[in-house]
Formats: sequence, C-alpha cells, structure tokens
Amino acid sequence: MKSQSVAAALGQCRCHAPKRNWTDLLGGVTLAAAQTYGAHVLGEGLPIEIDTRQAVPMLVGREKANWVPTALRHARRFIRFNGAALLDQVWAATQEEHEERITADEVRTALRTVCGYVELDRTGRWFWFGEADGANRLLDWSRRILATARARVDVEHVHAGISRFSRLYDETSPITPILPTAEVLLAMLASCPDIEVQQADDLRLVDDSRVSRTAPDGVIGSVIDLLRTHGGVMALGDIKARLVGEGGISPISLSVQLSCSPMIRRIDHGIYAIRGARLEGHSMRKAYVRNANEIIEIRTHEDGSISWEMTLTEGAITNRQMGLPAAACRVLQPGRFRVRGGGTVDVDPHEKVRLVRGGVRELIAIGGRPGDRFCVTLWPTQRECAFEPL
Repeated sequence: MKSQSVAAALGQCRCHAPKRNWTDLLGGVTLAAAQTYGAHVLGEGLPIEIDTRQAVPMLVGREKANWVPTALRHARRFIRFNGAALLDQVWAATQEEHEERITADEVRTALRTVCGYVELDRTGRWFWFGEADGANRLLDWSRRILATARARVDVEHVHAGISRFSRLYDETSPITPILPTAEVLLAMLASCPDIEVQQADDLRLVDDSRVSRTAPDGVIGSVIDLLRTHGGVMALGDIKARLVGEGGISPISLSVQLSCSPMIRRIDHGIYAIRGARLEGHSMRKAYVRNANEIIEIRTHEDGSISWEMTLTEGAITNRQMGLPAAACRVLQPGRFRVRGGGTVDVDPHEKVRLVRGGVRELIAIGGRPGDRFCVTLWPTQRECAFEPL
C-alpha cells in the first residue's frame, strides 16, 4: 500500500535539474539518495526509477519506464518535422512500437512532466516543448515567409504558404505529415522572441539579423528578386521570359518553385506575387493585361473536336514538353491519341501536369522550328489529333 501511495503521489516527474528542482523539497538530499532512503524505510523497492537514457533524466514508474522515453522520442520527432506534435499521433506511434495497451491520457500525463511542455490549442491535442530556437520546420519556413515579405503578414497567409509547401512531402515523407492549424501556428509564433504579434493575428519579424540568414537563394531567390523589382507581382509570361529566356533557368525548376514555394502566392491564374508583400497597383494592372494576352482561346467545332493555336518555342524543343491549355483539360480524358498521318501522343490533362507528351516530336517531324505557329486539333471521342502548320 505504501508503495502504491508513493507511485500515485509521484506519477511521472521530469527531473530536468535535480539539485535545483528537488533540493528544497527533499531537505537538501539528492534525488538518488532520497530514492535509496525511501526504499530502506518501506522495506521494499520503490515503484519508481530514474531513467537516464534520455539527454535529460526522467523519474518514471517502473511499469511505465519502457514506453515513456519512446513517447518522448516520437513527440520530439513529430515536433521537429511538423512543427508541433499531435497527441493522437504520438500515442499511436508509441503503442505500435511497444505493442501494449496504452491510453492517450497516460501519454499526455507522462509528457506533461517534460520541461517546457505547452499545450497549443483549446482541446489540448496539439503541444510542443517551447523550443523556439530548435530544429523546427514550421518555425523555419514561417520566418522565411516573414523575412521575404518585409511587412506584417496575417497568420492565415503564413499558414497557407506552409500548407502549399507541405504538399511536396505528402508522398516522400518518412512520417505522416499533419500540418497544425493556424490557431496552433499563431500560439507557437507568439512565443518566439524574434516575432511580434500585432492586432491579434498579424505577424512581423523584428530581428533584422534573421533576414540575412533566411534569405532565399537558388531559383526561388531569382524569382523573389525579379518580383521585388516589379512591384511584387508579375504575369507568368513575363517571369518565364526573364528567367527562362534570358536567365537560362530550367522551365521545370521554375514551375516547381512557383507551384510549391511558401514565399510565392498565386493570386490568379497565371499571376504570381510575393506572399504577404505590399503590391503596387500599376504592377498589378500590368500583370493582368499581360496575362490576358497569354490566355489561349479554345475553339469547339460541330464534329465534337477542339482546337487552338500555339507557337513552338526553343524551350519546348529543348525540354520536349508541349503544354495543354487549361480550358482543354475540362473536356479531355487522359490517355493515348492517334495522330492523323501516323504516330501517337499521350494526353495528361491533370491540373499539375497538363501536357501533350510526344507533341513536340510530331511538330519537329513535320518541319517545325522555333517561332513556327501550328493549329492543334483533338477529337476526344475518336481519340485522334492533328497538327497543322499555319
């Protein structure tokens, strides 16, 4: 009975600094000495032990000493990757590894004893350990967004940018990525000393030294610099002309960055801007005018076919990629089309692809060169297509 009372009283306690946290409570006796003394008085071993397998010792019940460090390890792993940990995810990973019956409340009780444990939402399902300067993907990308914007950014815009970027990891992630809510993100960023919360939900980076350390580089750095010199917003056609045509950047690399970078915001079809930055009115108007001229008109015919005109570019020949207009994707099903006159092409109208694979090959076969214009016609029902020079 005495052993059970001791176990109930102590539960699982985090011993981050034994001398500082326990000396006053134990009358100047060290934690290890107190454990030995307690076992001597009771005449039996205490139902607790000091677990030193972690970087910081933990005082845990003997029957739970095996899975508590595992729960802590999973919690830190999820925090490092997702920014914050979801209690249900930590509980499931811990139970799967130990193959024993553990409740979510037991996991919560054990983790609450960890130094720095903070619940981030009203339900108590999201938590972290308050390590604002540690390895944390969510905080890192939030700082990058704020540094690039150079202005106050609403937390919803920051959350949307990170959500946009997290799509890259949906299939390649070593763990199941679960993005915290905007409410959780705000609670985390509010505790960072280099980030200031204004008007309840606006965020601003106040530490200027962070700007140089989080400045984007590579392809996305070139995109950001170009947008910044053009009022923060440009049409896709102008971006490609400057970076692909003049800068020599790969069209595929540019497309990936524009689609997934958290620092970029697509405000309309074919129009991109720096996320959170203040946009100039004349630059916005110029981008919309340029974009309107780039929209490809799709014509429908009585025989059920659709057609459009296109220009064969050097980039298309180099990358062997022929784009598919967005309007055509609504009436086409993916698959192989027979080319009238010989040959086949593969049509992929998926939103993230929109390609006619083999189309450039067919244009070159009929004498196509950079700058030549063609009419492309597809018969969706017959699964046939034709390429005619103009």
